[in-house]
Amino acid sequence: MLMRSLAQVATVSFGISFGFSPAFAADVATPYELEPSSAAFLVITKKEGVASGFAHDHLIAAQDYKVVLLAPEGEPEKGVFRFVVNASSLTFDAPETQTKHFAALKAAGVKAEPFSPLSEGDRAKIKENALDASQLDAAKYPEILAEVTHLKKEGNTFQGREFSHTATVKITVKGKTVEKRLPANVTMASKELTVESVGAFAFSEFGIKAYSALFGAVRNADPFHIYVSFKARTK
Repeated sequence: MLMRSLAQVATVSFGISFGFSPAFAADVATPYELEPSSAAFLVITKKEGVASGFAHDHLIAAQDYKVVLLAPEGEPEKGVFRFVVNASSLTFDAPETQTKHFAALKAAGVKAEPFSPLSEGDRAKIKENALDASQLDAAKYPEILAEVTHLKKEGNTFQGREFSHTATVKITVKGKTVEKRLPANVTMASKELTVESVGAFAFSEFGIKAYSALFGAVRNADPFHIYVSFKARTK
């Protein structure tokens, strides 16, 4: 999955593209390969509205992807990590994903209670609504992109939890780019790179009105969270 050329961008099934601004020549960087079983690229939405008891928080995840990941040994702040998503291949509320990642999301402060299980039919309808022209408009904007333009070893906090780094992140959804500084934990040791990051965004920042039904009685809240976690090793 790993590509050595910094110019290459891989098309994957969860559209985020991270890139630490390279301050080095590509030939001195060490290639890292993602450990798929460790990876979590997630979006968490929250319910609201007077009939929110009939609504659900949702977990959107990437399952299949390719990455470009290069970094000088011992200097993750100078690395490059790129990741691109095809919106139509996102998964919604998969039971195994809900179970696998709930503890990490609870520790990150973005989900206090377990996700509600949904039928396969409900999950299919949720995905159909999410990809519709009124939401992600996957037909017109098939990719969701992100780029980390700067990574600094600078303490940051989220929901009272301490993080070792601050990442400047650009995310593009439906043709609209939003930039924010997010907390991250980044460590590099014994040929292994470990990354965890979490952040808050809003649908309205991307020009999207959060999904609503029954005249707004059941709807998604405008704010949502992203959560990224993975391990990668040198060959």
